[in-house]
Amino acid sequence: MIVVTDPYRTGISNITGKMVRIRHATDRDLVTIAEYIDRHHVPCTLEDADAVVAVEEDRLIGFGILRRDGLTPCITIRELRPGSGLGPLIAGHMMEHAGPGQ
Repeated sequence: MIVVTDPYRTGISNITGKMVRIRHATDRDLVTIAEYIDRHHVPCTLEDADAVVAVEEDRLIGFGILRRDGLTPCITIRELRPGSGLGPLIAGHMMEHAGPGQ
């Protein structure tokens, strides 16, 4: 039997042991992200943007914003649990789903 322990391959956090999912943001997630942006003065907006979240159970633990206004591309990644290694996973998901020329 092969046991996979690499959290990048299993999706299970090596910190908490819980499943972490990377997915497109829901309307509820967008409200949470907008509140975080306002509270922490993040230099990116959700206007003309796609957002991706990392969730552990039902709790948002990271997000990424890919703004597509055609003038100034903006990628913002926030790990709400720094050092968790979610940043590259969020960025990879955004780039994979951005489509050509985006």
